[in-house]
Amino acid sequence: MIPKLFVALFVLAASCATTRGVDRGPKHASCVDGDYAACVAWGDSEARQGPEGRRNALIAYQFGCTGNHAESCGRLAELFGHTTADPARIKATLDSACQGGDQPSCVEYAKLLPRRKAMPFYKAACDVDVGEGCARLAEAYRDAWHLSDYLTQSVQLDEKSCRLGYLPGCVGAGQAYLFGSGVAADPAKGLELLQSTCSDREASGCALLAKIYEEGMGVPVDLQRSNAFYEIAAKQEQAQTITTAQSAFVVYVDGCNRGDTLGCFNAAVMLQEGIEVDRNVATARELFQQSCSDGCDLACERMKRIRTVVKKLSESK
Repeated sequence: MIPKLFVALFVLAASCATTRGVDRGPKHASCVDGDYAACVAWGDSEARQGPEGRRNALIAYQFGCTGNHAESCGRLAELFGHTTADPARIKATLDSACQGGDQPSCVEYAKLLPRRKAMPFYKAACDVDVGEGCARLAEAYRDAWHLSDYLTQSVQLDEKSCRLGYLPGCVGAGQAYLFGSGVAADPAKGLELLQSTCSDREASGCALLAKIYEEGMGVPVDLQRSNAFYEIAAKQEQAQTITTAQSAFVVYVDGCNRGDTLGCFNAAVMLQEGIEVDRNVATARELFQQSCSDGCDLACERMKRIRTVVKKLSESK
């Protein structure tokens, strides 16, 4: 499954669609009003803006997924697909989104399949200009066959992926030109491609450049430049890394603190049920109250349940 807190909240948060949260712009407003394509647009615009942006993207995609919007579910699974959660549930979610026509979800689904079964999904995505589909197909060609014609195709696919803005594709193409793998060696072009990925926040490109200058692979050894690239790569990797346990509660509390009713509700659920955080019913009750006051009917229902439980406990003493 997508982490258990998401599975629970997919259903539970649906009744909070009337949230009067912080206005983050027209896409956010349209998303909250039920335009789930706007949720995807809002999430996509936030997803590459560092940790805070990815937290906003999580909220956007989750909101769309509560409305059974295939593309939103696919994006959410892509953002948190690599977790310790139940692989079968993740696979089912991605399969559903893929069958709904969302090609990026098809790419994520294909990653869970054996290589040969995955390749048709990657090709179909690449054919409609999904950059990661092209890069994944290129990777499959390189891994499965070492014949020159397949290597040449892999470079062409990586270059297409790069043109579509998928930075790992630029890394693949850059490496191919640098070392002459599938194409005539062109170190200047290879370094140019890798440098472009590093400046665009792709940690793997910076790390590869650091290694190249450290070992003198096709360039003179330059330890000062190598160390500089390693430092950039480390910062980028740190900025890109958000684990489920670290992010979810932070996301919801951050949103709640800024007036997002849905954030208050989700944080309360986590606290009440002890999902990824220590159980704290007292604080959960406060957050449910805040969410209820802001118009979330389901939060009000949760409040009633807590009161009932507390009353029964008091009467039993």
